[in-house]
Amino acid sequence: MSSEKIEEILREFDFASVHHTMLKTKWTWASSDFRAKIPDLETIRKSARKLLEYVCVPGQDNVSFGGFRATKDLDGHIELLFVVAEYCSEEGEDEEGREEKRHQCSFISPVENLEV
Repeated sequence: MSSEKIEEILREFDFASVHHTMLKTKWTWASSDFRAKIPDLETIRKSARKLLEYVCVPGQDNVSFGGFRATKDLDGHIELLFVVAEYCSEEGEDEEGREEKRHQCSFISPVENLEV
């Protein structure tokens, strides 16, 4: 079942928009020869597949790399995002157990609408 979900995401996800965003923003990844370069479409797709395969492993539910985030919820639904910008902070306790309140906000750009 997981492989079917992965294949559906890889078929439907707009990798061309991700690549376009990377080109326009000069977003680079480290290559195998340790040089920063903008990945080609095939490299982007392969990296996304690896992330999706990773979250399908029992006990794994979230992984990020190079702007991509793959997640799995409690029902086993998987999701792939390409995140351009994000900020998130939660209410909770600090290291000494004191209650903290922090603001929450996030921004995930729809890459197909990005104009640079």
